[in-house]
Amino acid sequence: TAQALLGEESYNCNLGGNARVPVGSTTGFNHICGKVKFDKSKMSQNIMPGGTPNFGGLLASQNIIGKDFIDHLGIERQAYQTMLMGDYEFSNGYTLSGSFGHNGNKWGALTDTYNRADDTGYYSTVMLAYDIVNTSAELRLASDSDGPFSYMFGGNYYDESIKWQMRAFRPQGLMNLSQPTDYRAETFGVFGSASYELTEALKLNAEARYQWDTINHVVMTPTGSDLEKTFKSFSPRVILNYEVTRDISTYVSWSKGTRPGTFNSNFTAFSPEVQAQLTANAGRDIPVAVAEEKLTMYELGVKGDFFDRRLRLMTAFYYGEWRDRQINQNLAYNVGGTTSTATITFPDGSTNLWGVEVEGTFHATDNLTFDGTFNWAKTDIRFTSCSECLAIDGVANPVGNLMERYPEFSGSMAATYTQPINEDWDGMVRLDYVYTGKQYATSSNVTYIGDAHKVNLRAGINNETYTLEVFVRNLFNEKTPSNLLRNTNPNGSALQGLNTIVLAAPERRTVGVRGVVKF
Repeated sequence: TAQALLGEESYNCNLGGNARVPVGSTTGFNHICGKVKFDKSKMSQNIMPGGTPNFGGLLASQNIIGKDFIDHLGIERQAYQTMLMGDYEFSNGYTLSGSFGHNGNKWGALTDTYNRADDTGYYSTVMLAYDIVNTSAELRLASDSDGPFSYMFGGNYYDESIKWQMRAFRPQGLMNLSQPTDYRAETFGVFGSASYELTEALKLNAEARYQWDTINHVVMTPTGSDLEKTFKSFSPRVILNYEVTRDISTYVSWSKGTRPGTFNSNFTAFSPEVQAQLTANAGRDIPVAVAEEKLTMYELGVKGDFFDRRLRLMTAFYYGEWRDRQINQNLAYNVGGTTSTATITFPDGSTNLWGVEVEGTFHATDNLTFDGTFNWAKTDIRFTSCSECLAIDGVANPVGNLMERYPEFSGSMAATYTQPINEDWDGMVRLDYVYTGKQYATSSNVTYIGDAHKVNLRAGINNETYTLEVFVRNLFNEKTPSNLLRNTNPNGSALQGLNTIVLAAPERRTVGVRGVVKF
């Protein structure tokens, strides 16, 4: 993975949190505040300077993927996807539709997660092993839609198994970072919708879905836990459409949705002593079963064609209430003098969302077209439990802050010029500009990556059969990281547990040629 790690050498602040200060520090700093940039000198080198990676040992004590599935730093994947869909139209206008799918995705990855090629005293080769299999089926019956009233109803089934394990090779030897686990989900759902034209211009749509999600987390060891619970949910939606003119329409909608619950199965696998440490660090009881998330959304939209259909515009305004958010917290624990972290999920987050989405296309001439998008996505934390924030600034519930790793503002603009070259060929040039606003590492809103401005260019020729294009992605070599994450140093020395920031590398300037043949 192309990523870089900023550690204690980049510290520039201390906001009073409980994160410890490096031994021997003369500044008292314990975190990185403000805007961070990608430093290629701190990139993961994947050369393991501390020793030869023990690939055989990493792969031996697991039965998720084969023992010889991967033997190099990087990733290996075996995947397949199948889908069968069909429709049958009855003579009375009714349509019966069905689908069936079966997919598999087995992959293994070996990577250096310490990200310090110049440190010979510590290294960390991590193995991720996944084996994912899912099956889905759906059947629905829809009435004739020619009249003022129409309806549809149906049912679906979904079954998935996600087997995974994480192991590491470090100076202290081989270790399990997670037990082999099987995340299973089986879902039965029934759904329906109805539509009625109140007037020629006014139409009411109502939809509803009820489903049963049986979630089963199995730790695949002789003494491992086997946790199961069925979560039931009801998801309605109501939409009112009004056609202002033939070319312009508006709508308002209200909907509710859920995300299935989960388990803290890793917590149950720890010894009573470690469980006590995690509970103390969390400052409250840790739930075994985590409740479902709930989201209520309100939306108002306008879409239509303007200026003799030269401008097409779609705009949506929305407001949402996200409740019982499942918040992952990294809690520290110590066994035999070695500090590690465990990811624990709590179900009590509350966030309000609102914003505007705009998408438009303007045909300036027969040959020149402009496209654009704008997205304002405001996230307002009303309640959370952020152990990472406690380590940074001592505030576990940063009310009013933005959610982490998601930009508040984003958008794009594009200009496309087409011109016939001769009777058989057309030419095309397209310039794209993509803007992504700053993103915070945590809910504390202390560390962030700045705005990203990315320009793409492509030009080519095409006819009914062939297309040939030359393209340049990231024309001006924008170097803003694509994402960031707060973490802790895993080094078994005095560095262990100190705050770090992991940065995802930006895509560098890329030049290429693309060809398409239609037949």
